[in-house]
Amino acid sequence: SPGYSNAYPHNTNCEWNITVAVFQTVQISFKDFDLEAHDACIYDYVAVSVFYLFNVSVSGYHTCT
Repeated sequence: SPGYSNAYPHNTNCEWNITVAVFQTVQISFKDFDLEAHDACIYDYVAVSVFYLFNVSVSGYHTCT
């Protein structure tokens, strides 16, 4: 997040695109993780999606808790 380890500004949208070669894997881990919980995930959330050729999503993960 911008300014880590301080709080990030309101309405901040961060996106990282990670590209790897075919048949390679990516491991994502968080050193420090704190989300503002909400039943509809309207505040903070983390979404991880996997895209293949032609940006077709074949799997994904979304959490706000």
